[in-house]
Amino acid sequence: IPLISVMEHASIPWGIKNNESKFVYMNQAAINFCNIPKVFDFEGRLDSEIPVSWSELAPELQAHDRKAEQSKEGAEIIETAHFGRDAILAPWYCAKFPICDSDGHVLGTTFYAKAFNFFSVYDFFSNLKPSIVRLTPPVDIFTQRELEIIFFAIRRFTAKEIASRLCLSF
Repeated sequence: IPLISVMEHASIPWGIKNNESKFVYMNQAAINFCNIPKVFDFEGRLDSEIPVSWSELAPELQAHDRKAEQSKEGAEIIETAHFGRDAILAPWYCAKFPICDSDGHVLGTTFYAKAFNFFSVYDFFSNLKPSIVRLTPPVDIFTQRELEIIFFAIRRFTAKEIASRLCLSF
């Protein structure tokens, strides 16, 4: 099955960029996802040349293209911008993979995007359990206990409720 045919019939955004980060192809879902004006010709354009709010992220997007080109596994990222025709600020999981010729030379990247589904620790404790939960802190400026307290405080638990959940005296 030709790759373009798969992309063309997909309901999620798919696209192709050359090794200079210029757009070569996007399916209709990608055009809508990127909120590209209906009369704008994106082919041969860089991210920075697209008249959309996320074009300011062009340096980071191009760095991501280079990272994907350097790895057989590609590169993944969670992008948060005003995506879609409604321009809703939301996170999306975006994966890019290198496209190589028969000699292994990188010609560019192919990418797809999927809405990022949140799953919180609160959901986990409310009996909505997925098969895998990762609890790696995003930064190391807080201790594990401080992160637990912050988590419950964000959920508007009282100090007494937090103490009870964490088996602390109040």
